Amino acid sequence: MRYPTLSELPPALGKTGWPWTVESSRCPPTLPNGEPWPSLSIVIPSFQQGPFIEESIRSVLLQGYPNLECIVTDGGSKDGTVEVLRKYDQWLSFWVSEPDAGQTDAVCKGFVKATGQLLGIMCGDDYYLPEGLQKLAKAKMARPGIVAAAGACPEMDLAGKFVKSIRPYIRDRATLGDWGVEAWFPAVACLFDAAAFRQVGGFDRRFRSANDVELWVRLARVGDFALLDEDVSIARYNLDSVSRRDPAGEITALIALNYLNGYSAVAKAILERHATTRICEGTAEVAAARIFKSFGLRALVKPLLAQLAGAFRQKFFGYFRPGSR
Repeated sequence: MRYPTLSELPPALGKTGWPWTVESSRCPPTLPNGEPWPSLSIVIPSFQQGPFIEESIRSVLLQGYPNLECIVTDGGSKDGTVEVLRKYDQWLSFWVSEPDAGQTDAVCKGFVKATGQLLGIMCGDDYYLPEGLQKLAKAKMARPGIVAAAGACPEMDLAGKFVKSIRPYIRDRATLGDWGVEAWFPAVACLFDAAAFRQVGGFDRRFRSANDVELWVRLARVGDFALLDEDVSIARYNLDSVSRRDPAGEITALIALNYLNGYSAVAKAILERHATTRICEGTAEVAAARIFKSFGLRALVKPLLAQLAGAFRQKFFGYFRPGSR
């Protein structure tokens, strides 16, 4: 789809700056090597993010990118989101607002409609910075063999105050799944290769938490990531997000995704680090039951839990004393 200009979009009412009264500079006609810009598909999963969804959409549309799809999959919000989607209908490649099974389901629904060569995900309360997609696409196409490009992404609270900015890093592809320790970058700061995405099987619907990290772990098996030390997007620091609402679920998902992808040493390292903090309390059996409840992987995880429970009893029992945290 051709990008719109600022004058073509609905007017900003009482708002100024990016992406309300300012637009990104246009992409040059071609990439530096003379090749055409790759087509992009950005999927925005959303639920009850009415105060922010318009800003997110405009930050995609006003990138000045020549071949771009913006896809919104909303979970049936009742907060004005649908009215915003209708207002931008002609510029959205696809949108839907209906009940879903959570963020992973919404993301998968969007990527079914995506036709771009490069793919991106942005939650409905995040937004891209001017020229952010240009920078990521240029970095990816400069090294055709890589599977993704990720940039820096400051965090902002819901009041618009900057919280922190951490530069993207991956110390070792084999330990990428130890997220926040051995690797980190937010999904909204990443574009990944569509062919590689389909090669590894796309998103795993069984994960409610850390679904993006689980994908990065599998993508890292087939190629490298390019990391940019430039800000390309803004992530909202939202205490109601899945990872912050259920930190134990996030940690146990990291343990599971590493174990299930063959990185048992990484899974063990995460388990040991958190054994006396967020995950485990009381006895080994209580710890195993808590992990079972946190996973969105009931059918597949039963044998894993049996092994973990055995490992708790045999190797880590000292961690699980009554009353420990």
